[in-house]
Amino acid sequence: MKNIINNYYILMILPPFFWALNWIIARHMRFEIEPITMSFVRWFIAFLILCPFGFIKFKNNFKVVKQNFKILLILGILGTITFNTLVYIGLKHTLVINGSLLNTLIPVFIVLILLTFRIEKFTILKLLGVVTSFIGAVYIIFDGDLNKLARIQFNIGDIWIIVAMLVWAVYTIFLKNKPKQLDSVTFLFTSILLGLPFLFPFFIWEILHYGFPEINLNILLTFIFYGTFPSIISYLIWNNGVKEIGATNAGVYTYLLPVFGIILSIIFLDETFLVYHLLGAFLILIGIFLVNRKNSSYKEAN
Repeated sequence: MKNIINNYYILMILPPFFWALNWIIARHMRFEIEPITMSFVRWFIAFLILCPFGFIKFKNNFKVVKQNFKILLILGILGTITFNTLVYIGLKHTLVINGSLLNTLIPVFIVLILLTFRIEKFTILKLLGVVTSFIGAVYIIFDGDLNKLARIQFNIGDIWIIVAMLVWAVYTIFLKNKPKQLDSVTFLFTSILLGLPFLFPFFIWEILHYGFPEINLNILLTFIFYGTFPSIISYLIWNNGVKEIGATNAGVYTYLLPVFGIILSIIFLDETFLVYHLLGAFLILIGIFLVNRKNSSYKEAN
């Protein structure tokens, strides 16, 4: 069990699982909870959960936070606030299937950014892995019929999702610059603390225009789920994973999101598992293996 806890090549499977469930719930609740409210309440709950021990850690590391204020502010705004808000706005206007496809752009954006600014060198094997996983994800999303690519229609929601994916790619790359003196809990607490004030005015504006959702059991459970699994647990694993295995290697794990989306649909929506699901998932896993094949010892500076 200890080896599994310390093996981020295994643990990195969990964030895309929780995020896939997050997307499905967000799409389902889009008429009951407005997107900015969804994002703000999610991170406010996460902040409250982290407060008892996070605030003490923050106070003890205040000098480090002050010295690295700019990068922490950028990471807080990008990773915890901007990305999720853009996703929720996008899911209000587009289907999860479109969002799942566009989610596979994250590793592509990471590779393009790193290549453009010459931040990291790439082997042919790694590039082949990215392409293989991308094809696998697309194959699943289009039901094994790639001819559907020519007939896809994009809307304003898709644009919001694309921008969100670019934001997450930049966030993943910038994680290498977070101060190494801060542990994962302190970093996440600080990110939320610095990021939430920037979302607050938009939250107030949305409340004034659309009102706050009437609290019932479904909404309460939704908010609790948002504030824990896709927020605290997933972000702690993801941030540590980027440190341990690198931005590119971590980025490829996002290809698992559409796979988990299919599995969750089968479990909760009684859909049928078909051959193209299996083939697509196989290509994604092969791609992840190729990307990480010769980079198990790689670590980002932290």
